[in-house]
Amino acid sequence: MIKRISIQSAIVLFGSLITGLAFNSFNPGGIALLAVGHSTSAAASGNTPTSDEILSKPGRTLSLAETHVLFENKAAVFIDARPPSFYQAEHIQNAISVYYKTAGLNPALDRLKKTDPYVVYCKGPNCNQAQLLAETMHKAGFTKIFLFPGGMQEWRLVQYPMDRTP
Repeated sequence: MIKRISIQSAIVLFGSLITGLAFNSFNPGGIALLAVGHSTSAAASGNTPTSDEILSKPGRTLSLAETHVLFENKAAVFIDARPPSFYQAEHIQNAISVYYKTAGLNPALDRLKKTDPYVVYCKGPNCNQAQLLAETMHKAGFTKIFLFPGGMQEWRLVQYPMDRTP
């Protein structure tokens, strides 16, 4: 009896997993399942994509190289989703602070154009604050949101430009 229940439970669990993965892969707002640093874009083949190529696919995650292209070309507004104290200590140069927990009440968000491109980031690959802020922005009508999951951790590691408070 217990063996039969265990087998049935495993079948239901496996079926649910397959159904969830299938749904996620066809959902444009689905969760990115590729690890940071893996890209299906031109960057993966060794070609540096242009800002226009990167911006042509809103709603996706960006590699460090793609994020840097947008930064260098001033092609997007960078938004730090971390708490204000973290932002004040250091952030990507010229980024603005929109704390994910108070995004709906943040006047900075109200002043942003909903059709401009935005790169949202937080601490690093194990941080979901950028994802949560991107979801809030999407619900508020923003149409060109990109996630940089490497966040401050990757940006700092390669010593790209940052603003710091001494």
